[in-house]
Amino acid sequence: MSAVNERISVKTTAQSGLDGFISFNARTLDQVDRVFVLRINTDEMQIETLLDKPIGEVRQLMNEDRASGRLTIPLRRLAPNRSAPRETSPPATEATLDGVLVRELESGTIEALRDGEPQVPAKPVLRELAVRLNVGLLNARGNPLNTRQLGTLIIRTIRELDTQDGRVPLPAADGP
Repeated sequence: MSAVNERISVKTTAQSGLDGFISFNARTLDQVDRVFVLRINTDEMQIETLLDKPIGEVRQLMNEDRASGRLTIPLRRLAPNRSAPRETSPPATEATLDGVLVRELESGTIEALRDGEPQVPAKPVLRELAVRLNVGLLNARGNPLNTRQLGTLIIRTIRELDTQDGRVPLPAADGP
């Protein structure tokens, strides 16, 4: 039950591709006011919200499987896209290299914008920058850095290079 007395159905998936689906029991769906679909992204060690909508809007996304009596939503209908709303917390720190702005929000989320256009997901852009900056992609134990770790390292590296080149890096959002 939510703070405004909505009955909520929460579905989770760990599927990273777009070929799967989320399944609902058609017989109990009338007991739900709102649906959340969360993806556990084990590569990035994050939980992503794929869907947060009232049941009326969710029903429009559903297909009916007559054989099983279940309703399904294909994951491709929930795939994040460039026009998806972004987190609104202010940036804690940011740095720019060749038209790519990398920012770390107060929440720790890393965003990458190329010429002002959000790059979703951010990690491929971060990997590209890491190669150009000669920043390693692995941690001390030999495991790949996640998006937050890599983004923080890239921001720090760009800011250090700006300081060495005599350019003044952008101040952090909370002060100089």
